[in-house]
Amino acid sequence: MRKSLLPVLAVSVLLVGARLIAEEAVQKEIVFDGDKQGENAKGWVAAGSGKVTVAAQDKEVRTPGRKTVEFHAAGKEWMGCGWNWFGWWPEDAGTDITAYKNLTFWAKLSATKKPGMLTATLVSPGKKSSQAGNLLTYCPNLPDGKWHQLSIPIKELDSKNELDRTKVWEIMLGTWSQDEEDFSLFVDEIAFEGQAEKQVALPPLALPNEVAARDKNIRYIGRWDMANPAAPRASWTYSLVTAKFSGTALGAKLKGGGYYQITVDGQPTAVLAPKPGRDTYEVARGLSQGEHTVEIIRRNEGPWIAPLTFLGFQLEKDSKLLPLPPRSQRRILIIGDSISCGYGNEATRDEGNPPDKQNGYMTYGAIAARKLGAEVQIVAWSGRKLYPDNTMVEVYDRTLAMDANPKADLSGWVPGVVVIDLGTNDFGNNKNPPQEKGWIDAYKAFIGTIRQTAPAAYVFVASGPMGTAANWDKWAKTVVADLREAGDKRIAYLPFATQDINGDGIGGHWHPNLKTHAKMAERLKSEIEKAVGWR
Repeated sequence: MRKSLLPVLAVSVLLVGARLIAEEAVQKEIVFDGDKQGENAKGWVAAGSGKVTVAAQDKEVRTPGRKTVEFHAAGKEWMGCGWNWFGWWPEDAGTDITAYKNLTFWAKLSATKKPGMLTATLVSPGKKSSQAGNLLTYCPNLPDGKWHQLSIPIKELDSKNELDRTKVWEIMLGTWSQDEEDFSLFVDEIAFEGQAEKQVALPPLALPNEVAARDKNIRYIGRWDMANPAAPRASWTYSLVTAKFSGTALGAKLKGGGYYQITVDGQPTAVLAPKPGRDTYEVARGLSQGEHTVEIIRRNEGPWIAPLTFLGFQLEKDSKLLPLPPRSQRRILIIGDSISCGYGNEATRDEGNPPDKQNGYMTYGAIAARKLGAEVQIVAWSGRKLYPDNTMVEVYDRTLAMDANPKADLSGWVPGVVVIDLGTNDFGNNKNPPQEKGWIDAYKAFIGTIRQTAPAAYVFVASGPMGTAANWDKWAKTVVADLREAGDKRIAYLPFATQDINGDGIGGHWHPNLKTHAKMAERLKSEIEKAVGWR
């Protein structure tokens, strides 16, 4: 392979929050250029009901005299191809990309029926592969029919470190849509470039001032098991701990699984992932001298990830915690399934729901609550139904998702707004669909249970956005109409629009992605403003 070393510009950057020093230099290795590089390349194709071809051709080129790869797909559902620049020989061949920062290539899309998504995946011998990167995310203008150079960070493609970066030999391209597609994607000059960041550990922070988890200036929002005040636990999505402090740095002591969004002064700054055998973590560093507010927010849902156990904060020698402002009296309770807890909202369709791609911080309920200045509890569990089995009704009153006891103190945190989005799993099973009377009666009973501790709350009976079955829509309207006729006027039907897969893309396993959650949040915010007058 030809390695083109361009003039080097060395840059040293101190990444304080990440505690790394990055030293960058520019270099490039071309693995396919339609000429001598990758001249033995070969391809493969796969499709469900569609037609797919992949080949090097010279009719549509960027550089005269050379060839480009054409990936042509016509049909719907999954269609894909691979382009192996070694031609699969020798069997242990591969390009060592450990020194490089980005995958780059030129691409041009020619379409009579545009694809809803286009992905690229790197592959190593033994079928080890990276995750799939959505090309339209990295190049939104790709559908304009012009040549564009794409640059995709390798650390984003291979965020789970499943690719053998010492031996990479293939790029896999793919598409998926429920609608018919007919397009050609032309690809030229596949390369790796930019020197990968060298990570050098900085000296640890000196944070000698320990603050216990039971300190009066620490606030817990969400459902927390406080049986042991020195080590409170939480598991539901968006459970958070917050504190205000004076100083330039803050550490935290905690244990648990999953991922946690860190915010400083209301802005997301980092994602923390606890590790086994360790309980001390840097939360903020290098802040301006003064007062700051920090939040540690659970991004994952309760059932599949170990609960968070919070053990306290660590401060600089002369720093201290300060009283927080009064709590918001606006409170929103979200009850739902995988949609409401952010299942795969940062993932591509085929990635599913890896823990690092489930972002409860960016779910529709969390976004709407922040915009309205409200506290929010998200009690949601993937796969759960309203009726008749595996229901959220069974677990709704739990403090911790996987523990039947202790029960949550439902009278101690009373919502002003309740959103129930249950039905996707009820009506998604054509072999065992719910019965009308049973489903409607169960829904009314569940709202009655909620009313026992939140009699004045405004309840939204929601549906969507992964498609709303006709019966779901009809029966949900019946629930609302019957209760209103019976005297409950603080209730309304809220159908979320079906997600726009072609326009906005899609998350893991068909679930709404960040764009769809943002749209849902705007709709919910608007409906709450109209219903209860919050501005």
